[in-house]
Amino acid sequence: MDKIADQKKFKDKNNLPFSLLSDRDGELVKAYGVKKFTPKICGRESFIIHNGKIAWVDRKASPKSHTSKVLEALEKIQK
Repeated sequence: MDKIADQKKFKDKNNLPFSLLSDRDGELVKAYGVKKFTPKICGRESFIIHNGKIAWVDRKASPKSHTSKVLEALEKIQK
């Protein structure tokens, strides 16, 4: 639910090769069932969408282990 400018700043700072969504109105938060803590703060969750469907979900994304979990999930999906 971060602002577009904040998402861009984070993407640029971390040299991410993919886009980050800004969901200021919380439409995606609601649609994906992401936990909300306050009206503008929600849980850190990740989704991999493959062929138009949710292929993987991490409801408790942790910065310490998230990269390895995502890479493992992508490897399984690509098989």
